[in-house]
Amino acid sequence: MLIGGCHQLSAVTNHFFITFSLLTRSPLPDKIQIMRRYFLLTALLVLFALVAMPATRSKVISLIPEKNNPQVDEPSLETRSNVPGVRLHHCSDDELGITFLRDFGWAKKKADGIILFTIDSDPDVKMKIVKIDMDILYIQQLSRARLWALGRYAEGFMVDEVKVAGLKAIKVKAFARDDPATRLSDYYFVHNETLYGLMFSVAPQDHWGDYQFLFQDIVSNFRFE
Repeated sequence: MLIGGCHQLSAVTNHFFITFSLLTRSPLPDKIQIMRRYFLLTALLVLFALVAMPATRSKVISLIPEKNNPQVDEPSLETRSNVPGVRLHHCSDDELGITFLRDFGWAKKKADGIILFTIDSDPDVKMKIVKIDMDILYIQQLSRARLWALGRYAEGFMVDEVKVAGLKAIKVKAFARDDPATRLSDYYFVHNETLYGLMFSVAPQDHWGDYQFLFQDIVSNFRFE
């Protein structure tokens, strides 16, 4: 556009210079000659400004694409992960009323009040979010005896008090009762007088270190809507 404007300006300028030359050769009084030359020079300057303005404006716009380009990408909801190949995104589930992180490539199975994700198949890494039907109104009611009664943990499991989604929670670190090679890390918390579980498992347990920080990121970003 700038080149086309320059060609236009060159042609018009040549025309005006020819006209200017012919007119100034007329035998007119000196004052009239001066006024005519002043008028033609002013007209030439105005024409130059009008021709150059679109090209200059186009050049300025092209230098500032982030303000004028309608195709600028919106901020991404993707979150970094320390596990190679894993891209976490903020997702939600209306039935459970939760927001959490997951990779869209994880296999998903859903039943009534349960969402199961297969994070990896070799090793076997899973995440489960579950609404638990248990007569508990406060997390303090979830005793070691009740945890043992779930049939999930081998003897010697450890219990810590933590927070999930701003709520008091219990974290269980254990090995699976039915498969001692599987390591577990489960979080229990109560929301609206309902017990929830956010559970992770890795088998064989030797690969636990490859995923523990991924689990921490998911827990830290877990929210109720």
